[in-house]
Amino acid sequence: MRKVYILLSRTRTIASRTVHLFTRGRFTHVSIALEPSTEKFWSYARRSLHNPFSGGLMKENTKTFIFGRYGEMKCALLSLQVSDEAYQKIAQRLYDMVINFDKCKYSIRGLPLALLRIQHDSLFRFNCAHFVAHLLKLSDAVPLPKHPSLMRPMDFLKLSGIRLLYEGTLGECAFPSLEVERGRVLGCM
Repeated sequence: MRKVYILLSRTRTIASRTVHLFTRGRFTHVSIALEPSTEKFWSYARRSLHNPFSGGLMKENTKTFIFGRYGEMKCALLSLQVSDEAYQKIAQRLYDMVINFDKCKYSIRGLPLALLRIQHDSLFRFNCAHFVAHLLKLSDAVPLPKHPSLMRPMDFLKLSGIRLLYEGTLGECAFPSLEVERGRVLGCM
């Protein structure tokens, strides 16, 4: 068995405030990591500090870029135990996407479709929640409560077997010891 890590967050950017306006979720962004490091999260997000429309697959670090500017923002760090086979499928799909980095564009069209509850699929165009859900669905890591394109960041808190590792400010986010992690399984929040 292996673990993947999911980071939920919410900045004070215009894009994040707009998503919050429609979803009312405590968190508006989701990222995934394959190892316990705050420097290696992957998501679909903006690629430019000053242009929220130039987005796509991004390697995120909680101390730099957008996250570095909003260290006081609230976040939740989660872990999910997956089979070795599921972990390998997630890693392979992520590798394929990195190889095709130029094709990996942010799906602006996907946001209104998700709000209207219209399912859609894509190979390389995603928003953050659709991307993380796509990886979990493709690997059969865990049953999803809805189609990957309809997932919102708050939906990841409801996944079966999800564990809360940390909740607080992003600037203080770190991976806790295994002893702390063993005692905090979430059922449903």
